[in-house]
Amino acid sequence: GFSFSPIFWLTQVGILALVIFAGIFILAMIVKGKRTTVVFSIEGIQLTRVFKTVIFPWSAMDNVILKDNLLTIDFKTNKIIQVDVADQATLIDENVFNRFCHEQMQ
Repeated sequence: GFSFSPIFWLTQVGILALVIFAGIFILAMIVKGKRTTVVFSIEGIQLTRVFKTVIFPWSAMDNVILKDNLLTIDFKTNKIIQVDVADQATLIDENVFNRFCHEQMQ
């Protein structure tokens, strides 16, 4: 009976470690597949990340500008978010986008 106990625990810990590893691996694959999306509307800027969505009002923005495929969101709290939008850049007219953002911040 005594020699069985360590083998039993080793087997159980091994299975538990495998289950934990598999869970972390699956979670990592889900997170990797998700992209952060940013949606601009009259209400504000909606930032959707892997686990939550936040809407920031335009009044919280100091500046928002798109220049050379680089989107910069500058908050009044001195927090800055920069995103390379090269994949979607062909769909965006920088002048129209920047004008819209400037009008919303006023």
